[in-house]
Amino acid sequence: MTGFIKPYLLLFYLFCIHELGHILTALYYHWNIKKIIILPFGGLTIFEEAFNRPMKEELIITIMGPIFQILAYFLLEPTINQPYFLTLHLAFLLFNLFPIYPLDGSKLVLLILERYLSFYYSYQTILWISFLLSILLFFMFPPNFIFFCMLFFLLKRGWDEYYKLPFTFYKFLLERYLKHIHFSKYLKVKKLNLKKMRRERSHIFLVQNNWVSETTILKKWFDK
Repeated sequence: MTGFIKPYLLLFYLFCIHELGHILTALYYHWNIKKIIILPFGGLTIFEEAFNRPMKEELIITIMGPIFQILAYFLLEPTINQPYFLTLHLAFLLFNLFPIYPLDGSKLVLLILERYLSFYYSYQTILWISFLLSILLFFMFPPNFIFFCMLFFLLKRGWDEYYKLPFTFYKFLLERYLKHIHFSKYLKVKKLNLKKMRRERSHIFLVQNNWVSETTILKKWFDK
């Protein structure tokens, strides 16, 4: 509509290759892809996958998007030879690394949080970071219709995910119960607080001065 057709096509090219990096890596690890959304200002791949998959796989799937985008830029840059192509590339790359859900930056920060915090509190923390940073960017950046559309989309996604957090946590527990997932590393939890359960850890809980396994706790929880 504004006449900047060639820059937009170049940006759209970067969007698609970026998303292709996530998709191809996810297929390599046999992750289930629920939906691929291509928007005028970016793309989003929604996975229908277990929350207890290896964190290493999730890390590699996340970083392959930016890596594919960087390769795509250097592949096409010699034929374009326009300074604005670098600006488009860097702007999209850096914005995508903001810790705002569901951008790649939020997934990287979430993985870092999950190394030290529980699944529930890590998820809750990254969503709060997303809200606060989105509001900060809204007041910091000059008025721009496209930018505000992107922020609105991100806030909507973040709000939807925050609303679903209890169901997400329930699914995290249910996966462990149904699939009998166990890990070599154990974590002791001194109170019966399931929200302290972490990824890639098996748990034992202190209940009435007795240590009880995670399997026993989840069995009682879901067999009520």
